[in-house]
Amino acid sequence: MEMERGVIFQLHESEHIVENIRRHWLAFAFPFFSTIAMLIIFFAGVPIVSNFLPPIIGDSAKENIGWALLIILGSMYFLSVIAYFYVSWLDYYLDLFIITNQRIIRLEQVVLFGRNVSEASFQHLQNASSQINGVINTALDVGSVFVETAGEHENFSFSYVKNPRAVATKMLELQRELWREEGANDEFVKENRDVVSGS
Repeated sequence: MEMERGVIFQLHESEHIVENIRRHWLAFAFPFFSTIAMLIIFFAGVPIVSNFLPPIIGDSAKENIGWALLIILGSMYFLSVIAYFYVSWLDYYLDLFIITNQRIIRLEQVVLFGRNVSEASFQHLQNASSQINGVINTALDVGSVFVETAGEHENFSFSYVKNPRAVATKMLELQRELWREEGANDEFVKENRDVVSGS
């Protein structure tokens, strides 16, 4: 039994984790700087808007409707920005790509309470490829890994992976190792059957 980022999954017999892959920090760059920009707009905009409002008169909200709206709308905006940052951080932090010696597992966070778990064994792996787009991604060697499976098994990908070409190559190497081990085991079983039948 293994647990990664709050998700418990069962390893098969003689299975072990080879590599845990997390998204590159570039995946969180846009939400991070977007949040900073929206907070700057908020803290700069509130004093500007308040200059156009009349002075506060008494304690009645009706008499100070402008200030009441500023507080309500400002609070809604601020909480929305914080919620956006939190959801974006969860999506970045809880996404995980696990490679074992027998299969590939993708843990994908969906908004707040949803999670998709996809997996493909190396026996069903048809191809693993990588792709890098853009100047920044090329400079940082960050891209996507695509996993193609046989039959009705689900194809999936994992984006913002550091050195995606090496990750795809590693999967294909593990597949070949698994085939060699299974081939050796099949030969061993065949030899034992021949010995038993011959005796």
